[in-house]
Parts: sequence; structure tokens; C-alpha cells
Amino acid sequence: MSALTINIQEAGNQWQRLLALALGGAEIIFTLDGKPVVKLIPVTQEEPVSVSPKKRVSGLHRGQIWVSDDFDDPWVLEPEAKTKTES
Repeated sequence: MSALTINIQEAGNQWQRLLALALGGAEIIFTLDGKPVVKLIPVTQEEPVSVSPKKRVSGLHRGQIWVSDDFDDPWVLEPEAKTKTES
């Protein structure tokens, strides 16, 4: 199938039809003021859907992050200082 070009404003009431075309393999190119701004294409089975564009790398910032020795010690809440009105 070839690409279908449609103005974003014209596409307003045609989303179900455009989605069906894209699921069928068509590329839908949305334009704004005659310039292409968005392309709607189906996701193939070979393309994993991922939120993160890159894999995380273990140890990437090793030596650049410092954690205090008492980081996981229990908190000790100190009593509040008495004010002149309390004495």
C-alpha cells in the first residue's frame, strides 16, 4: 500500500477509518499547513514496543555518585527546643 496524506484538521472525524488503514499496512501522513508533521504506521511483530529508547548500562556512572556512610541508619529525631513561652 502507498502512503495516504491528510490534513490534521480533516482527519478529525476519520480516526477509525485511518486506524483501520494503518493496521492494514498503509502509512498515514498527517500534514499541518501543507507540511508533513506526523506519520502513522503499524508496529510490526519484529519491532518491540519499548518506553525506553536505549538499554540501561550497568556501571555507566561508576565513581561519579556518592552515598553517605550513614545513608540507611535509622533517623534520630531530636526534641524540639523549648521556646520562652513554654517555660
